[in-house]
Amino acid sequence: MVHEETRDGWTISNDAARFDLARAHDRIAGESYWAFNIPIDVFSRAVEHGLIVGICAVDSEPGSHSETTRWSSRRFTTSTMNAG
Repeated sequence: MVHEETRDGWTISNDAARFDLARAHDRIAGESYWAFNIPIDVFSRAVEHGLIVGICAVDSEPGSHSETTRWSSRRFTTSTMNAG
């Protein structure tokens, strides 16, 4: 079920259609110590079975380049129960 809320100029959503998988993979596979060089298919399965939540500025148009940039590359915060 998709949940989305807008407040104070920001929208937070778990809508997978708004998630840029390729950009997220580039960032995680290239910059994290715990998933460095993770293959895209493994990352894709993890995303498919995880809870993905993103935040973007309200003034950005859905589907536009500015919306995609703000949505997927501003900052990644990850959380897992398995990290040691």
